Amino acid sequence: MYADNSALRQAAAADEDSIAAHEQTEEQKVGLKRVIWSSILGSILEWYDFYLYGTASALIFSQLFFTSLDPVTGIIASFSTLALGFVARPIGGLYFGGMGDRLGRKKVLLITMFLMGGATAVIGLLPTYDSIGIWAPILLAVCRLLQGFAAGGEYASAVALTSEHAPKPRRGFFASLPGIGVSAGILLSAAIFTLFQQLPKEDFLSWGWRIPFLLSLLVVAVGTYIRLKVQESPVFEKMKEDDLLASAPVRELVSDPAARKNLLVAFGARAAEITGVNVFQVWILSYLVGWTAIGSGVGLIGIQVGQALSLLTIPMFGALTDRVGRKPVYIGGAIFMALFVWPFFNMLNSGSSVMAVTAMALMLSIGYQAMFAAQASYFSELFSPRLRVTGFTTAREITAAVLGGTASIIATALTAKFAGAFWPVALYMLAMCLITIVALLIGPETHARRRPARP
Repeated sequence: MYADNSALRQAAAADEDSIAAHEQTEEQKVGLKRVIWSSILGSILEWYDFYLYGTASALIFSQLFFTSLDPVTGIIASFSTLALGFVARPIGGLYFGGMGDRLGRKKVLLITMFLMGGATAVIGLLPTYDSIGIWAPILLAVCRLLQGFAAGGEYASAVALTSEHAPKPRRGFFASLPGIGVSAGILLSAAIFTLFQQLPKEDFLSWGWRIPFLLSLLVVAVGTYIRLKVQESPVFEKMKEDDLLASAPVRELVSDPAARKNLLVAFGARAAEITGVNVFQVWILSYLVGWTAIGSGVGLIGIQVGQALSLLTIPMFGALTDRVGRKPVYIGGAIFMALFVWPFFNMLNSGSSVMAVTAMALMLSIGYQAMFAAQASYFSELFSPRLRVTGFTTAREITAAVLGGTASIIATALTAKFAGAFWPVALYMLAMCLITIVALLIGPETHARRRPARP
């Protein structure tokens, strides 16, 4: 079976190479622009939803859905519902990954957009604990599970569709562009949440917090309109024409030794990136409120500045991977994060709002985004087109559940146990960066050369 699957993957890679060898027509260039906008809007929705929920978990959900608990336990309970979304992500990743490799990337992107946007809007309509008791957190958890299930298939499918439409010499740049939607979604979420926080506290906790969740429906409407006009991946269509589609991509991925090896490389490579996004963008808000003289408002500004800069650094790092390779950029981001984590916390604890905003902007726009931008093309190229979405989603979403979903809980528990000291969290992040660096040193470089067969 392994030899047969290897031959099929070689044939699928050959199909991709034959398509990439031809110069793009004007029609294909227009199609690529639509794909890029479609992918960016989907990423905006995914991360608007994600960060909106994360921000609300850090700042208000304990006061709305967990009022029977003490403040620290309430925050941990709020972060636990955040973690539920990460638990659902690998299930969604396996489901939509298989669908993307069997039925097409475009179909997945339409379904995930409806599910994510719908679940987010429903959160904005939920009664609180004071209204319906225990059913309030239960319904919140159900909505979060649906969010996570849909998000599990969104980003990898968008990157696959974009990279397969892109010209080969600039694949790193184009594959990174859906990441702009990630930063834009986080930026939009932080800006809207900050805006509604200006309401009187009673009004904000009564109805103001609901509006940002309901606004996700606008992104769904625009994104659906564009995605309906997007063409399916030419690589997928060629594989379909040549009868090279995987009938059971998940089984093929886990049963083949070469595929499993690259899957493990991707697992390790994700450690610093997925932990970092949760520690430095979600948990950090509760840390600023509980353990520093800097309020959450300054933290939200820091995130907005960091994500605004990321709109520039993501394509910059993506383009850099086309020049120097995927691994050097990815490893460089992990090294930056490891070296900067101690100064980062010292700047937050300086008492200066300017220092705090600067620290967050640098960590997010350089350390984190160098890894995230390089990851798009690297993970896509680790796997054959035949298993691309399945491999990408499996690696991305299992680590999201195991490492991302627990990061805020672990960081909260560490600071509570050590009376607000930041060094345990800093050591935790150093360990994650080390795992990423080692995994990438072991893994192959996917740029500038083709291996005989990619898993």
